[in-house]
Amino acid sequence: KGHDEYNRRIQQQLIDGIRRQLDVVLPPLEGVKNVKVKQPDGWSGGGNLDEFETWTNSVLNWMVVNRLTGPDGNGMQVLCLEGMLDGEARQWYHDHVIGPHRSREYWRTEEVLIGLFKRFVQSEVDTYAETNWRSAKYDAKTGIRDYFAKLNRFALRLLHIPSKDAFRSKLLDGLPVHLINYLRDEHVIPEVASVREIVNCIRRKEEADAMSANTKLLHSTPNATSRSAKSAPSAKGSTQHFWLVKVSAQT
Repeated sequence: KGHDEYNRRIQQQLIDGIRRQLDVVLPPLEGVKNVKVKQPDGWSGGGNLDEFETWTNSVLNWMVVNRLTGPDGNGMQVLCLEGMLDGEARQWYHDHVIGPHRSREYWRTEEVLIGLFKRFVQSEVDTYAETNWRSAKYDAKTGIRDYFAKLNRFALRLLHIPSKDAFRSKLLDGLPVHLINYLRDEHVIPEVASVREIVNCIRRKEEADAMSANTKLLHSTPNATSRSAKSAPSAKGSTQHFWLVKVSAQT
């Protein structure tokens, strides 16, 4: 029973996303005849939910840009899916959707996509989600917001969605010791603080560190430029240009 409810929950998340995209109808662009968008690469099946969702989103975006969405677009959408499938996934499409012995006469786009999910992805979703959840760690290059977003995405795919305490525990488990110590220095007690407080505190540190790095870069640039100007031959009427190198911070 637990797995049945889990499978329905994951499927419903996919269906909601698919329907949102298929409901988008772009207005015609005046003065623009054709907007060419590269067709997504073929998906051949597999147990990786992230790859399936990425491919699905690419397919749906392609349909939106090519104005195949809306109430009258389903037939063309289903036919176009063939060109975006490979291998076993394409064979499944031939057998069940358009072949002479297909399992039903009429398919909606969301039914084809969910059918592909059930056939190639569903059996591996809980294991895949659990593995990603357990292995997730903070990465200084992408920052706390990215780490939190990944954990949140993985949590929604788990067989049992973690409680707030369990989520906080996992968030802290993936942080390096120096950030745990920083939280304490800022009077944010990791064991009792909310996830929002933890994320916001670390985000402020990342922003401060980024500003500090930017300041150091600005201070070092004139000196480097000055040395370079002394060694290079001068040109009459030449103008020295300076520019600000922005260091991005997670917001």
